[in-house]
Amino acid sequence: MPDTQFGSGSIFDEYRSQLSGWLRAYLEEVRPLSPSAIGLYNDKGKCIVAGWEVKLPTPDVSLRVLLDNAFPFAHIKIAYMGECQYLSWPHVEENGFLCLPASGWRPIDNLAFSIQERLNSALKLLDDCQSEEYVKSESAKEFLSYWGRSDPSKAKALSLINLSSQTPRPVAAVMTDSCWLAGEDRETLNKWVEKQGRASPSRSAQALFGYVAAPPSLPLPKNTKQFLKWMLDQCPKMSSLIEQLSLSEEAFIFLAVGRGGPSLIGVRLSPVKKNGFRKPSRNCRVNHLPARRIQAAWACFSQLTFVRVERADGEWIHGRGLDPQHQLLASRQVVVLGGGSLGSQVAARLAQAGVGHITIVDPESLATSNVGRHALGMDNVLKSKAVQLANTLSQKYPHGNFQGILGPFQTTLHQDPEVFRRADLVVSCIAEIDQDLSWDSWHRSESLVAPTVYGWLGTEGTTGHALALTAGGPGLTCYFDTDGFIRNPSTHFRDDSQIKVEPGCGTEFQPYGPLAAGHVELLVTRLSLDILTGKISSPHHRIYACASDDLRALGGQWTDEHKRHRPIGYDGPFEYNLPVTHCGACYKCQAQ
Repeated sequence: MPDTQFGSGSIFDEYRSQLSGWLRAYLEEVRPLSPSAIGLYNDKGKCIVAGWEVKLPTPDVSLRVLLDNAFPFAHIKIAYMGECQYLSWPHVEENGFLCLPASGWRPIDNLAFSIQERLNSALKLLDDCQSEEYVKSESAKEFLSYWGRSDPSKAKALSLINLSSQTPRPVAAVMTDSCWLAGEDRETLNKWVEKQGRASPSRSAQALFGYVAAPPSLPLPKNTKQFLKWMLDQCPKMSSLIEQLSLSEEAFIFLAVGRGGPSLIGVRLSPVKKNGFRKPSRNCRVNHLPARRIQAAWACFSQLTFVRVERADGEWIHGRGLDPQHQLLASRQVVVLGGGSLGSQVAARLAQAGVGHITIVDPESLATSNVGRHALGMDNVLKSKAVQLANTLSQKYPHGNFQGILGPFQTTLHQDPEVFRRADLVVSCIAEIDQDLSWDSWHRSESLVAPTVYGWLGTEGTTGHALALTAGGPGLTCYFDTDGFIRNPSTHFRDDSQIKVEPGCGTEFQPYGPLAAGHVELLVTRLSLDILTGKISSPHHRIYACASDDLRALGGQWTDEHKRHRPIGYDGPFEYNLPVTHCGACYKCQAQ
């Protein structure tokens, strides 16, 4: 093979030569691998470019030392040359690759130590695998990896099954346009498929679900008989459910592994013709057989296929089953007023965080000028912001409930006020002071118990605000005067050149970009989540301020009010909180 892989003088060649010298100095049998031999290892994203076959005298073991294209910054790879032990030993891949623990040393740091450590780790793994107890305990730790690779058919399924209930039970399974889908019932699955915009299920299958106390270990079951024996040993209550299955129809069995653990495995039992006999007639069941004959009946009339199961339920999507706030957020209802550049992103982030019910209210369609800062793209231009955003969120998170209402919020207040009364939070991102004041007036009338979070950007996006108000406390008029200007601004600009005008009647805008808006999106989202999870229950005001150099570049200055809160000598971006108090000057305060 060529002496170089990346060109004369490369760091790869330098360390490759050093490694070759070390191997030849300390090992008796060292043979460079041919390009064809190296090619055997280049699958599943690996890029092996050099290697040697070496023989160790004690014990009598042949290994292959392999280098990928990230060497010497990547660990040296080791492959086993003996009888194929894939799915017999843990940490052994199809082509003999050994999955070895990553050490603190890399070849670039200490080449000699690195190769010695890798060879010693390989020998230790091979020695450990001689112990049946080690094989079982170690493979059980990573059983999903082996389960998903154990069957060349690679059957796949998505699961919406509620894992909070450990009761063994019948569930539903349908075939979608790409894979099987499992859930508690057909209605749930049909709604999920519809929200996803997928084709209607092409067929269905009988299915069961149960919990097993301990994960499977190597060697895995090779047939239906072995699988059922293992499963019924782990979960005897599944026996009565199996009796109810029809032997003439394919069946799925989904198992959650561990006491409340997040992992799912599955199998498909397909009816087959065996020993010259026809497969069982339709609706043939085994419930007439004694329990001891159930396994034998299924072993005779079914073929076992391993199924790789991916969880698609909300608890897994939003926190991999480990977020203690998920159930709380999934039950929360939020109304977002305004589906523009800020409101669309806030709604999307709340959905991403796991908020289960979101209603977006907006009277406008998406314009091309919105796209650069909006959660929606060009494919939704001239369509309702609220409706299309709700549809997009439903496709992305089909386990959630999202609704878009086209029209001003006043119309919804008149036609369906319960939309707001059942909400746990209202988030106003309208960015029009007259509309915000209109909402604030209704909110402060105590018709709504839920708090409101107002979000807006300051001039040129140099500041951002997230203001949480409750019905009985200070109102928005304590922060804005009758002309719609904030009472205590953080910035001052020499003129109004920051306000741009489109060639339309009264169409003004500020040309801030998506990065500026992003700070405020996070500000509003975090405050909203703090309220929904109970971390905050009183009025709250959070402010984002950009770096001083960025403000000066736009022709602005910090006001004395802002300077009171900026750390002395610090000119970078930061966030700070302000107390929420009655101003004493607005008409509401004067009336009290």
